[in-house]
Amino acid sequence: MYYRTAGAEVLDKIGRRTGLDVSSWAGKEGFEKSFKPSKVLSGTGAGDTSIAAFLTSMLNDEKLEDCMELAAATGASCIEAYDALSGLKPLSELKSKIAEGWEHVS
Repeated sequence: MYYRTAGAEVLDKIGRRTGLDVSSWAGKEGFEKSFKPSKVLSGTGAGDTSIAAFLTSMLNDEKLEDCMELAAATGASCIEAYDALSGLKPLSELKSKIAEGWEHVS
């Protein structure tokens, strides 16, 4: 997943509404590698659930890089099921799986 954030002057509007620490988010760019799912059954909902994980993490005051990591993890979990919801896991569970060394796709 590629990300690129706006400058502080643009993010300031969002920061006032969400409590976002604009200084740590402004002017960032990078790439988050995908996590390796145990199986691939369907892409249904992977993008939507990734965005939801990103926004939830952002509103929970996670760092940008952690929001991206959780978004990628949620997408990888989602594709392990045929529908958009069955593969979803709590963010705390995904954090544990990441901490235990969940492999990225090369």
